[in-house]
Amino acid sequence: MRSANRDSLFDQTDNFTQFLFSDRVKIAPDGTHSTPDIDAYLSRLTQPSRAVAGSRWYRTFQSREAIRWLRGEFANDHLTIPVRFLLGVNDPVFTPALFRHYPEQASDFRLDTVDGIGHWIVEQQPDL
Repeated sequence: MRSANRDSLFDQTDNFTQFLFSDRVKIAPDGTHSTPDIDAYLSRLTQPSRAVAGSRWYRTFQSREAIRWLRGEFANDHLTIPVRFLLGVNDPVFTPALFRHYPEQASDFRLDTVDGIGHWIVEQQPDL
């Protein structure tokens, strides 16, 4: 028998997969989702340990690192390692304007953009 927490987790995973494969999210360049692609996601997302790990990783970023970043706690830090960011020009989450000050924060920063794709770069153009 599932606990209330596990039921909630499975409900969230199911809601996420429904959203992920809805018409609002376009993974493939032609806007379709192939059955093997959907099966690959579902086979991993329906495994409770993977769903929990992914959720915890994302929530940790949101509740710890992102808040510190938004507060400006890293404003005076400077990266000395090479930093590369690959950005799909159709990404609704990340935009080039978001990176305008990054060169000031890193000795070697480069933003590369890819036409015709959005947030799901690996899925949309796996051979890139």
